[in-house]
Amino acid sequence: MNEAKILLRESENAVLLVCDFYETRQIPVEMTTEKNNLSLFPVANIPLIEYILSSLLKQNLKNIIITGKCIERIREVVQSMNIFNCMNIIFMEIEGNNLGDVLRIMKDNDLDVKDLLIMYANHYTNYDLNSIFIKHRLNNFLMTLFLHKGNSNSKINHFYGFKKDQIVFYEKCINGKYNIQHIKDSLDTNKTVNYHFNLSSPTIGVISGDVLRVFGENFDYATLGDLLEGLLAFNPFNHQIGFIKEEDKGILCYCNEMVCYCVGSYNDDRLFNDDNGVVNNNGVVNNNGSLSINGSLNNDRIFNTNPSPATNPSPNTNPSPTTTPLSNWNLLRLSLSNWYSREIITLFDYFIFNEDVKSGSFVDISDYPRRVDGEFKKLTFYQGNYFYDLFLFMDNNVIVNNTVLGTKNRLNNDSKLENCFVGDGCTINGNISKCIVWDDIHINQDLDGYIVFCKDHKSLLHI
Repeated sequence: MNEAKILLRESENAVLLVCDFYETRQIPVEMTTEKNNLSLFPVANIPLIEYILSSLLKQNLKNIIITGKCIERIREVVQSMNIFNCMNIIFMEIEGNNLGDVLRIMKDNDLDVKDLLIMYANHYTNYDLNSIFIKHRLNNFLMTLFLHKGNSNSKINHFYGFKKDQIVFYEKCINGKYNIQHIKDSLDTNKTVNYHFNLSSPTIGVISGDVLRVFGENFDYATLGDLLEGLLAFNPFNHQIGFIKEEDKGILCYCNEMVCYCVGSYNDDRLFNDDNGVVNNNGVVNNNGSLSINGSLNNDRIFNTNPSPATNPSPNTNPSPTTTPLSNWNLLRLSLSNWYSREIITLFDYFIFNEDVKSGSFVDISDYPRRVDGEFKKLTFYQGNYFYDLFLFMDNNVIVNNTVLGTKNRLNNDSKLENCFVGDGCTINGNISKCIVWDDIHINQDLDGYIVFCKDHKSLLHI
């Protein structure tokens, strides 16, 4: 605790990385017991927490407090990383059961918190989190959350209401159910509210020191979401909660072999089709999960299943694509951002995050060296696979450890694979032990201690 006290006193932009208290009930128990903590789950054979720490390091956020229960295993893994010596990382084990307990313990131990970034270790983003500190301080917010579009298949949705740059409404919804009276009350109070039904959970945000006092006075607060709901219900000191929302901005065009019609910028826009399969009014409408309501609410159903298309000007000198069959046009979205964010809440999230990492769309896994036989080695790409020791793998009758096998590969050598990530469509003439195995795998010998993932309900594992 003394190390944490010194770090917070001497560091301007410190990070509290919380390695516990996730929505673990949506992850099979077998997986959490195998790896002890969700932050240690292998993503392309690299622990999830290493991606998070690497992203923080690239943003020059080097002062990290890693906290949670049973943290010794996490300490062992983090200290073995190549980036460990580039960061100021301390470990703070606590006996609490939630984030609220962590903050109350910090308050009881007189930790001097100025502005602190809280981040759960099941939530990856490469967004510039320094911008949250800047906005937080400029506006003197009690808390400033980072939010992005929800991309999980979790049955829990996070429903927000914004007024300018503040959060004025929040509700955690299960199976899409929400309290209409709460929405009416927020409209009566704020008159104009911009509602977003499916955004990320409040698990990344900058807090001020007063948050520790608020948690100390409210022992029923367990999460930042509880704090958010509580202050929106009763806020005698008029604390303000801000947000930064990740926006995917770019250019939206309709193209065929002859011409492209670019209708301007998009911001989470989507294509709208009518029953006849044609594009109406250039087909650009706001996402169905986002709308603005002015004045009072007269209808209990706020989400229209057939939203009205927004009007966008069409070029006057060219034929309009508005009456052209959709099959004749391609929708081209030119993104102007490289941001990537995902919460690992369900197995689906874990599956997709693995696929995105393998594709190299936002990280290069060859940048993540591992300690092998006492020295750091980088992954070598060879015939669709990533190897830490390519020559060792090419020998027969050897044990292959910590290897990422690509897709649709045939391994003819009689080897044993341990602690490996095996891509889909592979044929393996050997033994597999303690591996993450994708679907559509042919294994001709023994299989032990594996976890199989498939994209649908039909597993294609052949033994």
